[in-house]
Amino acid sequence: MTTLISKFINKKYCYFRSKLSIREQIVYDCVLSGFISFKINIKIPNIETEKIQDIFQDVLLDNPIIFFVELASYRIVEGKYCNVVIPKYRFGEIQIKSTIHAIFNKIERFINSCRDLGELSKEEMIHNYLINNVAYDYDFKQSSFECVGPLLFGHGVCEGMSKAAKLLMDLLGIHSLIVIGKITKNIPNTNLHAWNIVKVDGNYSHLDVTFDITLIEWNIIRYDYFNLSDEEILLDHTIITKNIPKCSLSNSYYKINNLIINMQKDFNSYFQTHLSNGNKDVVFKLPNIKNFETAKNKVFNLTDNYLMSNYKDYINYQFSMNETQAVFHLHILDD
Repeated sequence: MTTLISKFINKKYCYFRSKLSIREQIVYDCVLSGFISFKINIKIPNIETEKIQDIFQDVLLDNPIIFFVELASYRIVEGKYCNVVIPKYRFGEIQIKSTIHAIFNKIERFINSCRDLGELSKEEMIHNYLINNVAYDYDFKQSSFECVGPLLFGHGVCEGMSKAAKLLMDLLGIHSLIVIGKITKNIPNTNLHAWNIVKVDGNYSHLDVTFDITLIEWNIIRYDYFNLSDEEILLDHTIITKNIPKCSLSNSYYKINNLIINMQKDFNSYFQTHLSNGNKDVVFKLPNIKNFETAKNKVFNLTDNYLMSNYKDYINYQFSMNETQAVFHLHILDD
């Protein structure tokens, strides 16, 4: 069991471990080793009891393959030289082993297809793989909160989605971490939320795959939350997790792929480029929006004018809009 699980663990990608003191890292390593060895009693050096909970969470956030341990189900037995952590495991060893094998068999072809790509391309592939293969779980099944739900069963909530993304990034050599925070919109029935910070080509950015999954309309993948800066993500997220990297540079998908309409005079040329060859969908972002309602009405007017000027017959269309990120998706309806 230890050898199998250790294939999915690399301390190089354990961000929260790197922020601990030397003594706390020793405790972390003892807990991690105990988990992957499926120990019932895990001896750890004496440390303040209140810190064990935080280290416990750090281990699980850093190592999403450990889906079989319940966060709060443990007790501390105080001793003269050490304490004993007694975790509660969700499954038996045989079921854990078979589940890990099933996950690896499911993702092996995808992982191999990405190995020779650059970091940004790998990240985009991971983003798209999850969007194409995972549905948001409105029933909140237990597996949806771990990497198992998204990677094995095709369903997940934000916590499971961020864990799945981190596991894939670990396997492809990309530094990432899971961020806990709160949201203001888009995800139903919850206020707490989880997403990722990803280090790509030396820069840290926010990646929220869950939000992009919930934005899909007409089978078009959205990248509204792909590599955002702190300033951009804070438009509709708040951050609870402490000691995380600053994401000062926007490297958003729309920016790097020139999908931003900066000036009104550029509107027609943008549409002409992206609605050619019978394409029925165009996605774009507007920068520096102070009043979304005013911007939205202007976009509607410009769209009407463009379609009436460039199509012989009247064209029916719909918009899907992300107000906080000022992203518009225009879809031309079939006759």
